[in-house]
Amino acid sequence: MASGYRPTGLRPTGEQFEFWQLWDAPGPERVHAAFRGQLDDMLRQSVQAARCCTAAGDIPAGLRARVNAGLSRLYLGDGPGASAELAGALATAREQAARWEEGYACYALGTLHRTAGECRLALTRFATAERLFRACGDARACGHVRLALAVAASGTGDTGVREHLLAAVDAFRAAGERSGALIALWMLSALDVGREPAGVGRARTGGGSLQGPEPAGSRLSAGRPEREPDRPAASLQALTRREREVAWLVASGMTNRQIAERMNIAERTVDTHVQRILAKSNCATRVQVAVLVAAGYG
Repeated sequence: MASGYRPTGLRPTGEQFEFWQLWDAPGPERVHAAFRGQLDDMLRQSVQAARCCTAAGDIPAGLRARVNAGLSRLYLGDGPGASAELAGALATAREQAARWEEGYACYALGTLHRTAGECRLALTRFATAERLFRACGDARACGHVRLALAVAASGTGDTGVREHLLAAVDAFRAAGERSGALIALWMLSALDVGREPAGVGRARTGGGSLQGPEPAGSRLSAGRPEREPDRPAASLQALTRREREVAWLVASGMTNRQIAERMNIAERTVDTHVQRILAKSNCATRVQVAVLVAAGYG
């Protein structure tokens, strides 16, 4: 396989699939508010990095930074600005034959279309992104695109949601990406208990204008079926506010170390929170906690 881009550790010029999933995941508005400063920082740093990298002749890094800037604008509510930024990045990537970066731009444009309710356009963009990532030999990126395809397919009534999620699990396992596989597994579990996977509510909302995504707290709130009679008595009701925030990040697929970095606390403290969450929620695994969060059993 052809060699593909791998994360560099420089956030503005690296791929940030998990960061963008954080903004797509279901969760209380107070959690999104707590991390909004990081989104502002991402935009500022990405714009600066794009300029510096382009001036230095590092076209691929500059393109990744432009994509990150575009997605930052999207989640900050600037749909038109995001559209212009991402379209420009895609055009440049094609001119420069930067295949991985072209795939990243297609992934971002698919996200933009999906949040605008244009799910069929999103499916086309995501499919192109997966083809490009596969050509670069990047199984991890393919897994993230398959997750996006599952959500977009749900918004069109497509019956291939499960197929996309299973493909995502396979891709993440091939890449050794445990957290990504967990995300796909709990989305599959949500389907198995008759729930829409996280993000589906957003995929079905919006008109034709690119005005940015709806507030995350408004999703998965209506039309919930009754709890199954044979379902274990599991609930997040007994959790403290801090434990609920940790549970939400667990459901986003983060490891304890990633949660510690995100919340600026010690990893040992996160370990303690997770153990208490498992005990209080009557869950045996992190996947079960994620399913509770996804299904809205809070």
